[in-house]
Amino acid sequence: MIPHPVTAFVFLFPLTDNYEKHKEEEEARLTKHEQNVCPDVIFFKQTIANACGMIALLHSLANNDSIVGPGLFRNLIDQSKDMSPEERAEMLENSKELADIHKTCAQAGQTQVPDASAEVDLHFICFVVKDQHLYELDGRKLFPINHGKCLDLVEGAAKVMRQYIARDPNQTSFSAIALTKTPEQ
Repeated sequence: MIPHPVTAFVFLFPLTDNYEKHKEEEEARLTKHEQNVCPDVIFFKQTIANACGMIALLHSLANNDSIVGPGLFRNLIDQSKDMSPEERAEMLENSKELADIHKTCAQAGQTQVPDASAEVDLHFICFVVKDQHLYELDGRKLFPINHGKCLDLVEGAAKVMRQYIARDPNQTSFSAIALTKTPEQ
């Protein structure tokens, strides 16, 4: 029932002790046994508090930049192409226009905006396919996670999202949004 083609998934999940343990173990394992990451993957470190939704959206767009028109996101994507994840984070931190738009959009939402320093227990990440591999892009992690060969983003991302759910079966705060292309008019 998801319109195709799907170009990215944004996934919301609870930050739990089980997740944090898995994150630490995964990063330790992948740091020790390097993974192959396609050089075309654009990855942003999240250094702005409570901005994971924006970072997930930016990951979705930056890794599907052919669908991004003119404007702030196009400018950020173009500026960041040849930057390291740390340089990209600094660029985002210094973008007054991005901060203003983020604040305006957050306040226009349907829920109360948490204070920037507030502890939150939910987190957004992104899944994309590059060079026929599924990537998990989480700005809180050290690097993109290559989940292996993937010919169908919906199936691949659903498999990883089910693993998140299985780690915390008593949690109910999971959600996913698909970024899809619309037919040309």
